[in-house]
Amino acid sequence: MAADETSIETPAEAVTGAQHHPAVAALRQLLMATHGGVGGSLHECLGGGAVQAAYSVASCGAAADHNSAQAHREELAQELSTAIDSASDLIPALQEVWIAVVGPVDGENASNNLGHEEAEELVLAHLCAYPLFLSRTLIKRLVQQVLCGQGLLHAEDRHLDGQRLLQNLEPCLLTHQPLADRIALECCG
Repeated sequence: MAADETSIETPAEAVTGAQHHPAVAALRQLLMATHGGVGGSLHECLGGGAVQAAYSVASCGAAADHNSAQAHREELAQELSTAIDSASDLIPALQEVWIAVVGPVDGENASNNLGHEEAEELVLAHLCAYPLFLSRTLIKRLVQQVLCGQGLLHAEDRHLDGQRLLQNLEPCLLTHQPLADRIALECCG
């Protein structure tokens, strides 16, 4: 390269370099925790039982069925309590993200504020780290969102058998993984 030419980083080089940024590494660890064992139970609580219990409370409230609503409120409280217990295991990973983005938690350089630059850094770190996790679940999550919406309908208005759909889709997921990877990268890029 001639001395008067400047080195311009290509988008691919920028993404590769960003993958090693401390905020991206910390966020990747948080995403592994939230999408893995600890986070799996949190997702189950919030995505399954808590949603169903909240829907039941709302349905009972709309029908003025106060007796049944109380039982569903207790069920919702239990589901949310379980989610809070699961979330407490994620605190170390959350603290690592905070330290990487904002700075130390203790001492004279401690900051308790997430300013504009820190917010941008957090968003960019998430966009760099998230495609790997998004692509793993993208296809199933889309189906689950449709099924969640269908669950709000009366039984006679539902047109999909969710269990059967997911069972039939399972053998094809590997075939569609490259497409899911590309969609995840384009969504976050």
